[in-house]
Amino acid sequence: MSALQPIRRVTVYAAHSLETQLIEHFLTLGAKGYTITESRGKGEHASVDDPLARSTQVRIELLVQAEVAGKIMEYIRTLTTKHLAIAACAENVEVCRPEHF
Repeated sequence: MSALQPIRRVTVYAAHSLETQLIEHFLTLGAKGYTITESRGKGEHASVDDPLARSTQVRIELLVQAEVAGKIMEYIRTLTTKHLAIAACAENVEVCRPEHF
């Protein structure tokens, strides 16, 4: 069994309308894959609490090397200065096969 290796998980919360633009840019920054889920919640820009309402928000998770995570977070920072409905966080996680990320 191989040892676990450190990697970064970047989670981005954004308006659904930004999804394609974000994914395309994340891939050019070096991300190899992502997971997208629709999301509901409350924040500075919106509140979507109705479980039957169509979600207008997405949650994008990326498992990436530290250097790529830094590039993604810097890109997100530039978008937040444009007052777009977007937020992100990064955390350390461990994976079995870091070469896949």
